[in-house]
Amino acid sequence: MNFLFRKIKMNFFLIKIKILLFVGLTFFIYDLYNQLYINDYNIIQLIDCYKLKDNKNYIYNNNKNYYIKQIYNRPWAALYTSTIYFFNMSLGVFVFLTIQYISKSKWSIILINIMEGIIKFLPFGSILILLILILNNIGIINMFDKMNDYIFHIKYSNKHNLFLNKPYINYIFFYFLRSYIYIYILNFFLKKILNKYKKKKNNKIYYYSVLFIIFNSIYTIYIGWDWIMFLNPNFISTIFNWSLLGSNLVIGISIITLFSFFLFRKKIFSFFKRKHLYDLSKYIFTTSLLWSYLCFSQFLLIWYSNIPEEGFYFTNQANKYKYLEKIIIIINFIIPFLSLIKKKNKMNKKKLILICINLIIGHYLNLYNFIMSESVGIFSGYEEISSFLFVGSLFFLNTIKDFNNYLK
Repeated sequence: MNFLFRKIKMNFFLIKIKILLFVGLTFFIYDLYNQLYINDYNIIQLIDCYKLKDNKNYIYNNNKNYYIKQIYNRPWAALYTSTIYFFNMSLGVFVFLTIQYISKSKWSIILINIMEGIIKFLPFGSILILLILILNNIGIINMFDKMNDYIFHIKYSNKHNLFLNKPYINYIFFYFLRSYIYIYILNFFLKKILNKYKKKKNNKIYYYSVLFIIFNSIYTIYIGWDWIMFLNPNFISTIFNWSLLGSNLVIGISIITLFSFFLFRKKIFSFFKRKHLYDLSKYIFTTSLLWSYLCFSQFLLIWYSNIPEEGFYFTNQANKYKYLEKIIIIINFIIPFLSLIKKKNKMNKKKLILICINLIIGHYLNLYNFIMSESVGIFSGYEEISSFLFVGSLFFLNTIKDFNNYLK
């Protein structure tokens, strides 16, 4: 009877997630429909958001098409941000899972099924990302100037930027080839590791996990450049991808912790003990410090080496979005550092839940700052909410449906 009751509660929760998925998809379609009827009032609103009201006559007359393109791109940029975010979250969990396999950790055995449920979103996220990139390449979306601007080579190659002059970086064919190879190999490792775990072939799991860590450490560098950094072709940073890896681990471990609490509260995950809580807290603390250290190191590199590409980018970000930058630092570094530095807080369930939610929001804002500021500019709207609901519901629905295995 107790088993049947828990089964009904889980199915009811799945129904609520499906409703959120439908609501998010409906509002996203509505956002796209609204882009067909862009009027002068919408453009003036955008100008006001940029605090350019005093010069609106000049800007409106000379840059009308530019602002129309920005308004049109907003739903797609919001969808791209949410997709990349949940893809990175699943990727961070996948990296953490393979680390557990390689180190042959015993404390995390009960978390394996949770992690495997989360990483099953990767194929769906891959499809959405490729779809958005293809739509950008054929001209339906205009987020990446690199893809659909025929004078890209003239605009950027003549700036003595040796990095962008490389054919394997510059040409669209190699861009899509890199993206396809990464997604194909990522899903190959995903399939192999999941299948070997079901068949209890531990030696094979160890072998594939080592190969995946090597592959991901090398190839993620190009993906960070292609999918995020090249929204602004003038911004070149070699340490950016390592900070992105740190961010993936932070949100990945945070979502593992939240799902563990969710199952424990539903009385499904009864094996979850205080020692698991403490271990997860330590990983959240260390990965938050890793991300903060890499971001600070990137800032120091720019400061003492006086790199023009990076200096221009961060100066622009600091001037336009200084409040958002400060909020990101407070949420992603100061709050988790001061909270988790005490041992007793690491085993406090309520505080840890709040810290995990805080980090998930903070790193979304960090990614939002990277993508939206370079594609359409940062100003809040319901497009971000609808796309986050849509992709987030798809992520949770794909993950939670596997948790019924705990009821057996």
